[in-house]
Amino acid sequence: MDSFFSSDPSVYNKSISPWAFYPSSLLLTQFLLVASLCLLAWKMMVQQKKHQRHHHSWSLEQPQNLIKSSFISSVKSRVGRSSEKRPGKVEGDLDFKLSSYAKLGARFTQGGYVDAGSPTSGSNRSWKSMEMEIQSLLEKLLDINDSMSRCAASVVPTTSVTQKLARHRDILHEFTQEFRRIKGNMNSMREHAELLSSVRDDISEYKASGSMSSGAQLLRERAAIHGSISHIDDVIGQAQATRAVLGSQRTLFGDVQGKVKLLSDKFPVIRGVIGSIRRKRSRDTLILSAVIAACTLFLIIYWLSKNTSDWSNPVHKMHPKDVFS
Repeated sequence: MDSFFSSDPSVYNKSISPWAFYPSSLLLTQFLLVASLCLLAWKMMVQQKKHQRHHHSWSLEQPQNLIKSSFISSVKSRVGRSSEKRPGKVEGDLDFKLSSYAKLGARFTQGGYVDAGSPTSGSNRSWKSMEMEIQSLLEKLLDINDSMSRCAASVVPTTSVTQKLARHRDILHEFTQEFRRIKGNMNSMREHAELLSSVRDDISEYKASGSMSSGAQLLRERAAIHGSISHIDDVIGQAQATRAVLGSQRTLFGDVQGKVKLLSDKFPVIRGVIGSIRRKRSRDTLILSAVIAACTLFLIIYWLSKNTSDWSNPVHKMHPKDVFS
């Protein structure tokens, strides 16, 4: 006891530590608290860095998004303007030209082609020029529709733009079909008029030839006969030339056959090998045929024997009452 309560202060400094009065659980709690605070501070720093990085990337992507949205809006407006203004004007011109073309065809039907036999030069020129104008307008409208389709394909198409493009395509198809129908009618009328004009020319020529003298008619008949004879001579010459060509081909084939025969005579070994191959092939064919015939005959005999055995020994089906009787 005296040694424990000594008056020397160095004794207390050496024997008693300042941490001796703190229990071990309190030290562990303080250590965990400090570690959790450090971990929380580290997480806050990481989140702050992520937020700064995200803000930086958003600031970089924002001008690109603005440029992209402005491009899309400009393309959409361009598609809308082209689909509303340019095709509408061309479609109106086409409608007017087609109606004029149909009226011209009706006028030709009533008096131009049928009555006069052929249209006048002015009407013919107007008809051709109108056809060319309609063709050019159709091609122009087709180009406009293609350009609108390309513009719409470069962006995400909306429902209104798709409906407008489909409507313009349908209008172009209707105009094309109408033009083809009217043009076909005009061509048929022209062919009919040309046929009528040729018949009328033949009739007028026949009437004019009736007033000619007999000598002129004989001269005309003689010229026709000479023309027929010259045509027959040409046909005979072509036939003779064909005959000569066929004769030369026949001679060529005869020479080839003779050469082949000469080769077979010169090489009897090859001929013997070919003959042996043919004999072996025919023998194999005969053997295979015999095997197939034997198998078929065996199957038929087996089937007949089985059927006859079934018929000679019929199965008697007994009733359950017969078993107990």
